[in-house]
Amino acid sequence: MQVRIKATPVFRRIASSKARFIVLQGGTRSSKTYSTLQWIILVYCQQHQNKVVTIARKTFPTLRMTAMRDFIEILVRSNLYNVSFHDRTNHTYNLNGNLIEFVGLDQPQKKRGAKRDLLFMNEANEFSFEDYFQLNTRTSERVILDFNPSEKFWAHEKLIGQPNVDFIKSTYLDNPFLEAALVAEIERMKHIDPDYWRVYGLGELGIPREAVYPYWDTCSEPRGTRIGIGMDFGFANDPTTIIELWQDGDDLILHERLYRTGLTASDIHNEIKSIYDNERVTIVADNARPEVIEDLRRRGLSVIAVAGQNKHIAPGIDLLRRFRLHVTQASPNTKRELESYRYKTDNMGNITNDPVDAHNHALDAVRYAAMHFVARPNVGKYVIGGVRRF
Repeated sequence: MQVRIKATPVFRRIASSKARFIVLQGGTRSSKTYSTLQWIILVYCQQHQNKVVTIARKTFPTLRMTAMRDFIEILVRSNLYNVSFHDRTNHTYNLNGNLIEFVGLDQPQKKRGAKRDLLFMNEANEFSFEDYFQLNTRTSERVILDFNPSEKFWAHEKLIGQPNVDFIKSTYLDNPFLEAALVAEIERMKHIDPDYWRVYGLGELGIPREAVYPYWDTCSEPRGTRIGIGMDFGFANDPTTIIELWQDGDDLILHERLYRTGLTASDIHNEIKSIYDNERVTIVADNARPEVIEDLRRRGLSVIAVAGQNKHIAPGIDLLRRFRLHVTQASPNTKRELESYRYKTDNMGNITNDPVDAHNHALDAVRYAAMHFVARPNVGKYVIGGVRRF
């Protein structure tokens, strides 16, 4: 049976994918959910029989008002709906000999249900990683996830960028069937609420309001001039970190050289010698460990304690936020800290001016270097062979 449909580029990308996992990140009205349901109905279920398809959302009431409603609408528009195949009690539909089940995870036992061939997790960012794990391990063929990217969640760390995963990002511009009035309403948000526009207009990851460093990106490697090196001390649970700070005009590039726990003063000395070989560098370090700094200096390294006033958190953050921040691809731990470093919120949910003392070991090293070398630009510079070194 052939059915003529109005299909978006999102539908065509889903239909052409051969990966086990398809991850659809998109803004509002980008057709990611509707296109997935079209593919399930008009491609998958027409090409197969005796398959079990699970369409899931965190709660059943929201599933019934969204994906389930769209599913029935597509059947009706395609002249495929048959009331006798629709089990309203058990929330299933029999299509070409395939069982389509609609599942909300309101009750924990539902995610430990029977096996399935195809899984569609609608608004996947509502699910916990445990929800996903339980559903995925009981899915024999393929898993499709869609979501609005209001914030980063487990799919970005566990799936996107991994083998056998197709990532499809879409916006309202990928849906040529939207009415002009609706397009205008979506685009109006760019002038009213930039954060809303970023997520629901551009399909980009949202920036948490409490993020200490909300604006930064990733670059391939350092560029410009290395202006300083910072170090924060740790040991058992917290890492010792060494981060280089590079400057190219108004851009500051963070380049991670060390991020490791369990290092003694002797270990740190060996790491620095290994990283910089015979190059003479000056490192600004956390002043909370004067005995370690003195040990390193006696071993011949140029390590100085950050001045007391330069260790204050707020001025250092303010200084760094005056620049465009970039982190190199070789700095995975620094990148993770930038994503996770947050201001505290009070009991009413208001954001305070005090950061949470976590996810800040690399960023503290950056702050020490910035306050010493950026705020005091003539400190730590010397010339070798006509080239400024730090």
